[in-house]
Amino acid sequence: MSRIVLTLFACLFAMSLSAQTVDLPYNPDSNADQYVGTPDLLDFLPNFGLPFEVGELMVDGMTFEQYLSELSDGVTMVGVELLSDTVLTFTFSNDSVIAIPFPEAIIGPQGLQGPPGPQGDPGATGDVGPQGEVGPQGSDGLSAYLVWLSVGITGSVEDFMSFLRGADGADGADGATGDTGLTGDTGAAGTNGADGASAYEVWLS
Repeated sequence: MSRIVLTLFACLFAMSLSAQTVDLPYNPDSNADQYVGTPDLLDFLPNFGLPFEVGELMVDGMTFEQYLSELSDGVTMVGVELLSDTVLTFTFSNDSVIAIPFPEAIIGPQGLQGPPGPQGDPGATGDVGPQGEVGPQGSDGLSAYLVWLSVGITGSVEDFMSFLRGADGADGADGATGDTGLTGDTGAAGTNGADGASAYEVWLS
């Protein structure tokens, strides 16, 4: 059984089988350009909707089953070797050798651009950048008086100052009586007054 399985493996993946001719039952690459593209689809469309019957895999004019039976009759695999990392060889007891070259990868055409992905999380805050250069001196701004005039008010600077000051407010309530102050120092002696009238002179008056 293992002999048949190994032989089957070798035949399925063989790219060149020496003198063997392999006819696949169906090959979607109808123009053999190694791409399944629009021309291949156009060749397939006339058969769309028709019944499909799987044909036989033919090898040298024999069905694959017949070929395996004949190949495996008294023949065993005696060795497998990988050559140059590109070719795998199978050696059989009847001195036949099957070489399987590994096909190179085929790069297809550029596909369509996919839809945008979801918004990613905000990144970490970056370092503070260097101090920028000092900008040029700006032009002088308007004075408060000129800004006052620009809103449609007319008047002199004195009118503007009066506008800023506003009307006098009402008198506030009297404050509480303050504490008695400290006794002051004794004043200097005054000058002597003029002599007063005598008692007699007062009586006469």
